[in-house]
Amino acid sequence: MRDIFEALGDGVFVANAQGRYLEVNPAGCRMLGYTLEEFRTLTLVDVVDPGELARLDAVVTEMADMQIHRSEWLFRRKDGSTFVGELVGGQLPDGRLQSIVRDVTERREREEFERTLRREAAHRTKNVLAVVQAILKQSQRSRPDDFVGGFEERMRGLVLSHDLFVRGEWAQVDLVDLVTAQMQPFGGAAGTQIAIQGPSVSMGPAAAQALGLALHELGTNAVKYGALSVDTGRVDIAWRIEDGAKGPELRMTWREIGGPQVTAPERTGFGSALIGKLTQRSLRGETCMSFAPTGVQWSLTCELAHLVDA
Repeated sequence: MRDIFEALGDGVFVANAQGRYLEVNPAGCRMLGYTLEEFRTLTLVDVVDPGELARLDAVVTEMADMQIHRSEWLFRRKDGSTFVGELVGGQLPDGRLQSIVRDVTERREREEFERTLRREAAHRTKNVLAVVQAILKQSQRSRPDDFVGGFEERMRGLVLSHDLFVRGEWAQVDLVDLVTAQMQPFGGAAGTQIAIQGPSVSMGPAAAQALGLALHELGTNAVKYGALSVDTGRVDIAWRIEDGAKGPELRMTWREIGGPQVTAPERTGFGSALIGKLTQRSLRGETCMSFAPTGVQWSLTCELAHLVDA
């Protein structure tokens, strides 16, 4: 029994009826930072957080009534730090009080992390569904023969952005990876018609989702009507970080050259809103779209901080 007492990984504490410690195994000493000799000068009151004292008498009375008590307590170590321990205790036949304590801090942190992931997954799912509903609603306003193709293209852009975060377990994604993924259906970064240049920039899921949809819309338009509709056309995508009035800013440009002569569209639809107002609103920035004869140009300016918390 002594060998088991000494080898247990959980802390085992034995106290007299007045709560003064008589025996503590090595795991218990390590758990609270006291030597066995120091423990023998302490009582239950000395090792729990002051906030727990209000319920201590009731628990000791419960244990003295030959009942097994199980609950979580906030313990205070010798150095003043605290941890949450799961305690199982009761009274021995000779009147002594015995308790076994397991440090459950890691377990509680893991449980909290899992709860956070579930909340995050639910939140992201609601966001994605809201975007899908908006795209569906706006796409329905287009001509019937354009509806299916337009809706599928926008869903493809949304999925590409979403996949980046699924692979990264919903951590931040790099702007380089986002642009590369969105341009892949149109030739990719390695293609001769698309050039991508810019520094590494971390983005949160909401910002990446908004910017990814805008980039995919620009790419789709370039394939249908712009520089990517001909072999001689080219798209340059570049961004840089500059000092702004409120801090560092992202300044991003999309420039088409070598394509058919460009004229401004006679009517605008959801695609224009997605590239313009919706992106501005999501990133709390400014966008500009111009239809120069030499090619479409689009720019985005937003505070760098908004890419993380947008």
